[in-house]
Amino acid sequence: MFSKAFIHSIKDRLVGRFVEAEDFSITYRKGEDETVMLNISYTYKEDIFFRFKSTSTLEFDITYSPGEVYETEQYSNIDEVSALLKEIKTWIGNVDKEIQSSPEMRRAEENKRHIDEITNKLSSYQDETEFTNSEVEELKNKLDQLEKSLIEKIQNDIEKEGDFNSEISSLKRDISKLKLQSEHLTKKNWLLLFGTKTYMWTQKHPKLATLLGTTAYNYLPDDIKERMPTEFVQVLLPKLNQTDPEN
Repeated sequence: MFSKAFIHSIKDRLVGRFVEAEDFSITYRKGEDETVMLNISYTYKEDIFFRFKSTSTLEFDITYSPGEVYETEQYSNIDEVSALLKEIKTWIGNVDKEIQSSPEMRRAEENKRHIDEITNKLSSYQDETEFTNSEVEELKNKLDQLEKSLIEKIQNDIEKEGDFNSEISSLKRDISKLKLQSEHLTKKNWLLLFGTKTYMWTQKHPKLATLLGTTAYNYLPDDIKERMPTEFVQVLLPKLNQTDPEN
């Protein structure tokens, strides 16, 4: 079986940014074909593991999850202990990345679910025409007003100047995109883009969600608001208070 020094070497490598050796359990057993199987398992999530089979000639076949590219990766005929220990360290790096990205993945999945819901609720909106030149100009003017109003509201919600500048730059990019796409998209598809952007604004500033959503809605041209399906408005702005925006 494995020496205490070897097991200690493994434990030394089970340390990352978000994990430490105590978060893992190590078990091993001898196989019928003179091989030894070792399993490193993460206590809190069973699909995070590192396993290897060792022969009497100290060759290792390894399987671990998560991998760098795939959920599970396998490598055979590793013939040096140092190379095996390096693979364990690489795996720990993957575990750190997985833990760090999990909240972001959940947010991305939630955003996709909500955007799909917005798309479904907009299905009854039948206007597949494009904006006329005069409608484009009106929409751009409204978007300029919206940008100014949202900047004021976001500024009151953000204390750090650096964060404020970053958020405002992002907002201006979104507004510019909405302006540009008004010249190319159908009214229905532009409205979908607008709904998506509005949702993302409210996610960035949850304390201002209702205020930002209401402001964005009320700066739309009346013709668009009148034809928006009620279901679309409700899912986009569930707490919508349709009041006139402040000037």
